Amino acid sequence: MRLLLAVLAAACLVASAPAAVERGTIVVNRGAVGVTLGLTRAAVVAKLGRPLYQNANGYLQYAKVNLFDVYLDVRTKRVRLIGVSGHRFCTTSGVCMQSRGGIGKLKAQYGKALRLVKAEDGERQYVLLGRLGGRRVFTSFSPAAKGQIIQIFIGYCPALPATCGA
Repeated sequence: MRLLLAVLAAACLVASAPAAVERGTIVVNRGAVGVTLGLTRAAVVAKLGRPLYQNANGYLQYAKVNLFDVYLDVRTKRVRLIGVSGHRFCTTSGVCMQSRGGIGKLKAQYGKALRLVKAEDGERQYVLLGRLGGRRVFTSFSPAAKGQIIQIFIGYCPALPATCGA
């Protein structure tokens, strides 16, 4: 009987443990690791498990070593932005983050649709615009040394777009 109770207790601890996402597939202008823009918080938790950390501003952290963050709209509790960084994350076309020449591969794949923009703080990003569910979306790729991609953000364009253009 004690053994059965110990096994059940261990199973409950495993089932309630927070999830860590350290690798996965990025779908440009849609989402990553099965989480898409517009998904509800409940659907994200059903897909990935409980976040490692969360706050009242709609931030859900899912990675310990890398970066896999989900940002919710606090009013609707739906995904509005996804942030990703780590060498085990790759796009559906095989462009992997933190791999030499990633930016070059993106340029070859998307051509002039991939635009270089300069943020207000002077940081450069490559941005690809698109549409998802009738809304304008973007994927931004932050470059690093040797043409690597250090960080990717996928999100809805803001009402007064800065990186989304006219």
